[in-house]
Amino acid sequence: MINRRNVLRAGTAGVLGAEMVASQSPPAAATPPPDVAERVSQRDWELLAQSLSSRSTLYRPGDSGYPPLALPFNHRYAGIRPAGIVACGTTRDVSTAVRWARTVGLTAVPRSGLGHNYAGYSATTGLLLNMARMKSIDSTPVPGPRSGTRTYGRIKVVHDAGTVTVGAGVTNGDLHPMLEDRGMFVPTGRCPTVGVAGLVLGGGIGFSDKMFGLTCDRLVSTTVVLADGDVVEASRSSHSDLFWGCRGGAGNNFGVNTSFTFQYERFQGDVGFYRLSWSLDSALPVLAAAQRIAVDTLHDRRFHLRVGMGTHGLTREEIRANAGVNAIGQYYGDLDELREILAPLLAIGTAEERSANSASVREVTPGEASVLLSATTPVQQFAAKSAVLTSRTLLTDD
Repeated sequence: MINRRNVLRAGTAGVLGAEMVASQSPPAAATPPPDVAERVSQRDWELLAQSLSSRSTLYRPGDSGYPPLALPFNHRYAGIRPAGIVACGTTRDVSTAVRWARTVGLTAVPRSGLGHNYAGYSATTGLLLNMARMKSIDSTPVPGPRSGTRTYGRIKVVHDAGTVTVGAGVTNGDLHPMLEDRGMFVPTGRCPTVGVAGLVLGGGIGFSDKMFGLTCDRLVSTTVVLADGDVVEASRSSHSDLFWGCRGGAGNNFGVNTSFTFQYERFQGDVGFYRLSWSLDSALPVLAAAQRIAVDTLHDRRFHLRVGMGTHGLTREEIRANAGVNAIGQYYGDLDELREILAPLLAIGTAEERSANSASVREVTPGEASVLLSATTPVQQFAAKSAVLTSRTLLTDD
């Protein structure tokens, strides 16, 4: 079996993350194809509605609850309208909806919540399965003393302290507070609106992946509704091939996942946090220094760095005035060590920028760090792409 952590270590000196470009033109309209009305009768829709439990609801175009559920987070795909939407409350209802869609010949597409919908994969003219109602979060600690306790700088970690099971509608924003309040840790992403389902099925990159792996590395089991409507529990010991395919690397197209069970760690102590910013004049030296730091710390699991560059505004003057460069991250170790790693970046910029950047380096709790590191994509029309850099393919000044 491929070890994802080894892939992560071997291939990544830095990641150019999701570069988003707002689209100014309205999205192309896409309504359910005419043959849908011919193939799927009103009676078919009535039978679907009657077969659902009281915890789920069918919405059709014209229903008051339809528009907010039909609209995707990425408005680039706002014109793609489903023929029907099932707001799913149970795994059984997901299975019922999948079987029904198969019988009448409609595509069934799941959407875990708001998310990002980068490529429009949760947009459909068929049957949309909205999972946002499936919000359960249940934790199970491992009883008895634990021997897997290790210390990383100021942090003491009890490894494999228990499991947490979340429904397919749970987002990062739902999960983080629960984990933080209980001193529990599962590697997750930084965007509060992203569903845990999309995160883990896509791998799950965050500010702790070098230290504790991707989100998919913590997956113990997952409940999956297959294309024929059958429900299976996939794990290392049951449906192991399906379990492998659900752990970040195989396209996420094997069924509708309705719950996920993760192994969690228990944390004691603080982490180092920093947030650095410069004007656009410092873009080249910042990116050059950040790349050198990424290469130098490639095998230091404790250090994480994200560099961003962007702007906003409606006029050329606003766009220029708001343009800037930033770096953000955390460190599982002492602040003096963190400042030494960041020294090339802390030396860049005006005196005012250097002073503010130095002051931003501080200790916070892991829960505070997750809040400080969080950010999300604006709700608008956008396109995105990314590339992975290695020590042999770093960006040049050009």
